[in-house]
Amino acid sequence: MIDGLKPGVYAIKMMQDINGNGKFDTSWLGLPLEPYGFSNNAKPFLSAPSFDRTSFTVAPGDNTI
Repeated sequence: MIDGLKPGVYAIKMMQDINGNGKFDTSWLGLPLEPYGFSNNAKPFLSAPSFDRTSFTVAPGDNTI
């Protein structure tokens, strides 16, 4: 749950730093070695998905996505 967002258009990119080294680990090919995700369940293809593919609108009041 995220509280206090003002109405607007947002996107979320998240990752889990499994080994606690403070960075998002990738292989020598640049492939992710740790869990990650994007809002709208957008899937990457050769790079992170665009803001347009991951964005969602927060309206006044309670919102659920």
